[in-house]
Amino acid sequence: MGYDDEKLVGLANLTAKRASEDRVQHISQNAQTARWQMASMLALNSGSLFAISNRVDWFWSDVASAMCFYLGITSSLCISIALRRHSQKKAGVLENIETTWSEVAAEREMTRNEFERVVRLTAASPRDHTLSFAVASFCSFSMGLFFAWYGMVS
Repeated sequence: MGYDDEKLVGLANLTAKRASEDRVQHISQNAQTARWQMASMLALNSGSLFAISNRVDWFWSDVASAMCFYLGITSSLCISIALRRHSQKKAGVLENIETTWSEVAAEREMTRNEFERVVRLTAASPRDHTLSFAVASFCSFSMGLFFAWYGMVS
């Protein structure tokens, strides 16, 4: 590829180390973010469902509100499931990149196929659905509030 052995080995070692650090950092940051997202949405929706369930007279708006809060709870729990799947896939991609560059450093050569494989792995990023579930949970909470408010004013 036009690199001498020392430059290739240095680049490979540096890239493998960076991929390893990225993998650890990705897992740590995603876990913290997911806990915060899930706990916030779960607390909002659960508290609201509890508050609405104490009503004596149930109207259609109360039932709709309770259903929205329940959907919000379910969506917030789906955040952790989606994040776990995303983190596992992303960690696998980063581990493959790390392994490839470690092999390049050990063998002191890189074929065109290996280079193209690394480029494909680097570009491949699994889809993250946690934001979709967070938005669904927040929208459910908002609709639940609307129905609860409507039930109180009507």
